[in-house]
Amino acid sequence: MAVQVDKIDGEYPGRKGEEIIREYDRMIEELRTRLNVLSTSLFLLHESSNTDDPKAKRYLNSVNQEMERIRNIISQYPKNSK
Repeated sequence: MAVQVDKIDGEYPGRKGEEIIREYDRMIEELRTRLNVLSTSLFLLHESSNTDDPKAKRYLNSVNQEMERIRNIISQYPKNSK
């Protein structure tokens, strides 16, 4: 899913496509970083919690599934779109 600079230049007057792509790359990288932090926190919470409680287990699994969905969405975008 490569981003074409010339196409972006026409869609965003006054801003260069390369600038927009850099911002896009920073945003995606920031989302990846935050998702990794959340994943680690969720793992540690799971390890330290009482997972015998069915509600707690269900909630942890639900959060984990949603984070995996977000990860799948983000992974569709290249790490460096240049």
